[in-house]
Amino acid sequence: MEALSEWVIRHRLIVGLSWLVITMVGVLAAPSVSSRLVGGNHVNGPAFTANTQIARHYGGVTSDPAVVVLDAPAGETVRAPGVRAQLRAVDAAIARSAPTLRVVSYASTGSQTLVGSGGRSAVLLAYPPKDGDDMGPAQIDALTHAVAVTAPGLGVHGTSLRALEAGNTTSQSVLLAVGDPVRGLPDP
Repeated sequence: MEALSEWVIRHRLIVGLSWLVITMVGVLAAPSVSSRLVGGNHVNGPAFTANTQIARHYGGVTSDPAVVVLDAPAGETVRAPGVRAQLRAVDAAIARSAPTLRVVSYASTGSQTLVGSGGRSAVLLAYPPKDGDDMGPAQIDALTHAVAVTAPGLGVHGTSLRALEAGNTTSQSVLLAVGDPVRGLPDP
């Protein structure tokens, strides 16, 4: 490395002229290169494919959903009869209390893609009633609280894109917030 730095120092004029030539070539090539760039959405990624499949099966996906992860008790999986009953109870409670939410869950679909590796957790996606709306932190808090009250045997973690952007996740706070007057959540 020292030999290179010594050579550069001894040949400053050559190095400076080389950088000038490289800069000129870049300035001349930039217009032709930039015209080859393609803007907009690229519809060949895994996220686009997943959204297309979800839209085909469950409705529009122009909204960012609430993502709720439900963990089975220690030593059990989401396939256990008691855990499945709690997962179905969660879906039923959401349908009663917020009938306009579009819910995609392991309990409603039986899809293994909504089950975590090891079978100890399941994902529930709750889409807002209107396409284009997003699930914000307050909605996530209310949803995870309702889930925790409905199925107290399950671990509940929730977030959404808006919650992450705001720096909020309820992955642990739902356990601390139950009955916390500061958060405004009632006792179960």
